[in-house]
Amino acid sequence: MALGKNTHITAVVCVSAAGCSLTTQVIFKGKKIDVNTFNHLPPKVAVTTSPKGWVDEKIKEDWIRNIAKELLPGRHLFICDGHNSNLSTTFLSFASKHNIDLLTLPSHSSSFLQPLDNIPFKELKRAYKQVVIFS
Repeated sequence: MALGKNTHITAVVCVSAAGCSLTTQVIFKGKKIDVNTFNHLPPKVAVTTSPKGWVDEKIKEDWIRNIAKELLPGRHLFICDGHNSNLSTTFLSFASKHNIDLLTLPSHSSSFLQPLDNIPFKELKRAYKQVVIFS
């Protein structure tokens, strides 16, 4: 899989206030994955594809089912953007049954309201662009 500066990659990331992370879902544009390309990934990283490299309802529903196995007992708060994959009936129902409360940020506001977008992801995107553009 060749990655260029115009390649769209989506990551569904979840961390706790204590700094623990759950499995990250990385989504590449495409129909299928060459498993050999990703055999050196760190633990807690899952890779999939979608036609445009974006998260969709099925990917998000699969993700929440998988990460629910990693959650400690008790209630949990997920801060999500306003993307429709966070609002599907299946996603909402699963979250409710597994003591996951959802705080949905207004659409198109995550760049300034979503906690991870402001510092960690900003630096990650900057470093990624340096590697892709200059390699």
